[in-house]
Amino acid sequence: MQGKGGSRLGSGRKPKPFIGRSLDGGIDKKRRPDTVEPPKPAPSGPVEPPDGLTSAELDCWRRHAPAAVAAGTLTPATAAEFATLCVIDVFAQRILDEWQVEGLSDRGMRLAREWRALVVRLENKRRSFCLAPLGKPLAPVAVEPGDGFGDFDHPRIVKRA
Repeated sequence: MQGKGGSRLGSGRKPKPFIGRSLDGGIDKKRRPDTVEPPKPAPSGPVEPPDGLTSAELDCWRRHAPAAVAAGTLTPATAAEFATLCVIDVFAQRILDEWQVEGLSDRGMRLAREWRALVVRLENKRRSFCLAPLGKPLAPVAVEPGDGFGDFDHPRIVKRA
């Protein structure tokens, strides 16, 4: 009985796990095409909001749409999803305003739970349109050309007490 690696049971090289094979191209390399087409550039320019948005939702659209278009995430194909982001944003603000009036009553606590759930959905939508802060710069910081040892050119005088 021949198995993997020889006649002794369990001898030979053990098979890689699926993740290892997929990372280095292992046996699944045959199934993947050698050439991958680069993604098509997203059309630039303003995207018109869909009909049916309220004035507050249109204000939200006008406030956030330029950044999403610049990031390449707002296209005519994603306009309906962006409108959903605007609806959630306005609705979350309304619930927050109502919650501040209600305070810590039972109704206020229900509004607080609803608001927290909407904020989670809102942050997910903002991330999908590259509108949420990431905490790190998207573009590399430009470094001024020059001497890397410029701080050491002038000796420091240290006074001892």
